[in-house]
Amino acid sequence: MLPLLYYKVYFFQYAKYHFKSEEEYMEKIGYKRLLSHKFEHKDFIEKIDSIDIFKIDQNQESYIIELLEFIVNWISNHILEKDKKITAE
Repeated sequence: MLPLLYYKVYFFQYAKYHFKSEEEYMEKIGYKRLLSHKFEHKDFIEKIDSIDIFKIDQNQESYIIELLEFIVNWISNHILEKDKKITAE
């Protein structure tokens, strides 16, 4: 099994790549909410970057639940709502 650090780094790098591609697309189509969308991406990256994998051992259950709640909230609020608006314009 790969260490948790590997997954964090992979997820972090993938998110940055994905957001960059998405932002380039939004710029290309003249998306009106580009700036606010970029700020949401920035906040997401900062949250993932702030994960201290060494603190997880101190309270694994609480830490994992908090992280999962953040990701589920991101999926439901950002991906399923705000990203859908990109193609609607």
